[in-house]
Amino acid sequence: MLMRIDTILFNFVNHTCSNRIFDVLMPILTWLAHGIFLCLLALLMILGAEGRKKICGILLLAGITASYYISSFLKYIVARPRPFILIPDAHAMAIENSSSFPSTHTIMAFMAAFILTKYFKKGPLFFTLAALVGFSRVYIGVHFVSDVLAGAAIGTLIGYLLVKVSKSLDSSV
Repeated sequence: MLMRIDTILFNFVNHTCSNRIFDVLMPILTWLAHGIFLCLLALLMILGAEGRKKICGILLLAGITASYYISSFLKYIVARPRPFILIPDAHAMAIENSSSFPSTHTIMAFMAAFILTKYFKKGPLFFTLAALVGFSRVYIGVHFVSDVLAGAAIGTLIGYLLVKVSKSLDSSV
């Protein structure tokens, strides 16, 4: 049942929404949640900011690390093939070798959105960008919608836990 719903939603995003503007825009949105981009952002905050913004950069680095390892573990356990492997007419704009579930990009996007919201108070902007990253992962053909939804939940949880831990450490010092 889940696979049927995932396939219908995948086909809608991957085929029905397909257009030349999205073909350019979606790979750019995907890149916003790439580990390298987020690491550069975090390092810039750590090296170029003070106080709370420096803490935000440290939390982002911790979140990138946690996201990577949690996602890798789940990909290994679930071992779900990518949509472009299971759906013959998938419009794959990228080829990735790891398993599909969960979406690491989406985990990182939502983790970063949660942390950045706590330090910059631009929640709607950060979460909109995170949702667009998730959409882009389906659009470019590398994830099912359930991969993205799970990634959003996991990333939000990681961000929440890191912020909670940092606040408890801050209050104990």
